[in-house]
Amino acid sequence: MAGLRLGRPPRANKHSGWHLTVIGGTPPHEGLESGFGFTLAGPVESEARRRALYTGFTDVLGRDLAESLMSYLPVSPESDLVTRAYLDERIGDVSGRIDALSDRVDRLSDRVDRLSDRMDRLQTTLLGGFAAMIAALLATGFLG
Repeated sequence: MAGLRLGRPPRANKHSGWHLTVIGGTPPHEGLESGFGFTLAGPVESEARRRALYTGFTDVLGRDLAESLMSYLPVSPESDLVTRAYLDERIGDVSGRIDALSDRVDRLSDRVDRLSDRMDRLQTTLLGGFAAMIAALLATGFLG
């Protein structure tokens, strides 16, 4: 019968922590001993095994704690999990794209600045031309 057992490990002494043992089913991946006395394992291989873990957690710890613990277990095979190396690679790619976009924005900003300067010169030229035309019209008495 599958389930969980909470208790002291074999060869326990008064300083040993509590251990949570999975009973039945296929054994988890080779576990590593945590500082809290729990055996750490890889992803849970099957839905039946997940249900057995949840049932055992619920029996020992209660529903709320069982749900909290289950939320930390990966649901996918290890090959489907995202690794730090993969994330670092993706972050590098995104960072490179952001740098390229930043360069493009800088070039566009330079072009806008040059266009603004040209428009300022054009405005000055047009205003000067209008002023000269009005002065000529005043001198000839056409406006006056």
